[in-house]
Amino acid sequence: KLTPEKFTNVTNGVTFRRWLGQSNPELSELIKECIGDGFIYNTEELEKFADFAGDKAVLDRLEKIKYNNKVRFANRINDDYGIKVDPSSIFDMQVKRLHEYKRQHLNALHIISDYLKIKANPNMPFTPKTYIFGAKAAPGYHLAKKIIRMILMLAKEIENDPVVRDKIKIVFVENYRVS
Repeated sequence: KLTPEKFTNVTNGVTFRRWLGQSNPELSELIKECIGDGFIYNTEELEKFADFAGDKAVLDRLEKIKYNNKVRFANRINDDYGIKVDPSSIFDMQVKRLHEYKRQHLNALHIISDYLKIKANPNMPFTPKTYIFGAKAAPGYHLAKKIIRMILMLAKEIENDPVVRDKIKIVFVENYRVS
């Protein structure tokens, strides 16, 4: 009440505005160019960006920004892990604590299904996919550790298979640096 010009945000994590500005500066800049910087202080201001949904120039820039970010991330993966990732592939990313009932387990089973389909029909149309996992398991959670091991073994199997390795890539980020 004493300083109404200031804004405060109570959160248990990083505010979306800070996240957007730091993790995706190109997108943040495009939004500022289109609707101004009011969204930094007022989330509802972002609704104005919907007015550009049919603007080809804005959509083209969004596509370029997305691709630039994927290239930047692919370079980071290559620098950190020595794994070459195709930035034009679909990125499917799951970074969270691993539990047997969570999506990482189901996603690994889905990858196995795709792997088997490609092996059975190597010439089938298939959009290349890059699966990026980052997870940790509680020290005593043996099944979660086995799921992580399965994902790593699956990554190795796919990377060693010339029929599949250009269609599916698995990256397990060992330190996903949440901070």
